[in-house]
Amino acid sequence: MNQEKDRPFRVVWPLMISQTIGAFNDNAMKAMLPVMAAVQFGKATMDSVNQQVSILLILPFVIFAPLAGWVSDRFSKRLVIRYTLLAQLIGLGVLALAFCLKSLEYALAGFFILSVQSAFFSPAKKGILKELVGSNRLGKAVGFMEMLAMVGILGGAFLGAYAFDQLVKERGGWEAGLVVCAFISILAFLSWIISTPI
Repeated sequence: MNQEKDRPFRVVWPLMISQTIGAFNDNAMKAMLPVMAAVQFGKATMDSVNQQVSILLILPFVIFAPLAGWVSDRFSKRLVIRYTLLAQLIGLGVLALAFCLKSLEYALAGFFILSVQSAFFSPAKKGILKELVGSNRLGKAVGFMEMLAMVGILGGAFLGAYAFDQLVKERGGWEAGLVVCAFISILAFLSWIISTPI
């Protein structure tokens, strides 16, 4: 019990930063894809893509949540976190390929990979908190994690669409999407590096 009190709270910051970047990345792409579809194919397509992205965001949590929880209990949570952050890079790679090939279908597939990655990352990040900070500081850690997740969600949703809007006039929809995706991929790589000390 005393060991839990002595655990420094700073041990949780790599996880907090990684999950904030992950939330930012997912929501930046979620905000950008429908806008890009509107630029390339018209408003009717934007509405359709927005619906599809919303479904692809929720569906992996419904389908994979029990399996993701089992994986986090069965295997090292640290390794699950590391592999899911690596999977984010794979999803962003598929998105980048989609922008290069000008394929909306591949873009949706890439977003689905990002959503599956989030579904597996979520129970691992929440499950490891107690191991990192102990039960005495668990409430504080959860509070910070929720706050930073909201910062990532809101920041990503705003900045993803804003960056695309600024780039699309000069570069067109597909190239602007690729530039935003490249920047987000750099953030995802940094997130993976930051997670190393977890």
